[in-house]
Amino acid sequence: MKNTTEDLNSEVVPTKLPRHIEVSKNGINNVGDFSRLMTAIMLDVLDDVTHPAKANAACNAARQQLKSIEMAHKYGTVKTPGDKPQLSLR
Repeated sequence: MKNTTEDLNSEVVPTKLPRHIEVSKNGINNVGDFSRLMTAIMLDVLDDVTHPAKANAACNAARQQLKSIEMAHKYGTVKTPGDKPQLSLR
């Protein structure tokens, strides 16, 4: 495996910080940040820096976040007719 060492129990131990950690440090605030994060996760899996099960969990969480954004756009409240909907699920 690239950029990893193996201990006695054959567990993969990364020797460098995964790309997606660096990308996510400042948060995911827009579609560009989200795209960079998902790309970094894919590259980390391909480079054997991140386990595919962790990437799968991250992708499932991202899918749920996108669904909540979709719901906010679809069901967001409008305080004054003609205004943009308030994109909050509170």
